[in-house]
Amino acid sequence: MPVFSGTYGTIWDEYNPKDSEGEDLGYDEYKLDFKKFLETIGKTSIDYLESMTYLFNKAGILSMEFMSSHSPAYYNFSNDSINITVVLDGHTLGEYIKENYAEFLEEIKDKHTSYDGFMSYHSNNIEDWKEETNNFTDFSENEHYLGFLLNIVCKIEDINEEDLYYDWCESVNEDHFVTIIEKSWDSIDVNEMFKDNVDKIDFSFGYNRILKQEALVEAENFNSTWMDELQESDKIEMLEGIGLTAKQYISHD
Repeated sequence: MPVFSGTYGTIWDEYNPKDSEGEDLGYDEYKLDFKKFLETIGKTSIDYLESMTYLFNKAGILSMEFMSSHSPAYYNFSNDSINITVVLDGHTLGEYIKENYAEFLEEIKDKHTSYDGFMSYHSNNIEDWKEETNNFTDFSENEHYLGFLLNIVCKIEDINEEDLYYDWCESVNEDHFVTIIEKSWDSIDVNEMFKDNVDKIDFSFGYNRILKQEALVEAENFNSTWMDELQESDKIEMLEGIGLTAKQYISHD
């Protein structure tokens, strides 16, 4: 897919799922279905590109359709890719390339010239590309060429990856690929959380005052502390009373 360069080390790395209040979720608070994540990027980006009717008219793009995505096992040498089907008027694309020949010539030579540490598997000569695609009308044996040429088209027309990213952020429904992991009181150290927040709890009146007095008596009998003698259920009730939930707990090493 044109413009999209993958998620690793790119602007897509900035994405962080939100909770119901619009706050960023911690890495251990959600699960990401990465295949569906890439699918939403592909489909939303196609919608965005298709809205650029002038782009389609000028470059001869008739339609685009999401097909699949691919992520490498390791990101050392490659990044994620999104595969699409493009219906094309090759003659119009050929005329567009002819009108912007210098830009296409430079980009193809710059990105497909071998050097120490990089071996290009494609020619760096635009005339070879023209010949191998029957004057830019047949990409059935050279799908890479079409993707690269469409990237150049978007670059000339000032359509960049940031445009795709921010449009995606505004329109995406995270429910399609994000599952929020709900934390329960059973999954955390309630005693630690209580100690961290005890100074925020009012023990001067009401039920909290009674519980603390009872705990003080128990502590004296068993030579412990009143906080140790409070029941865990009482601690949870007090924490919830000051607006805390298990999800807000920050563990301490």
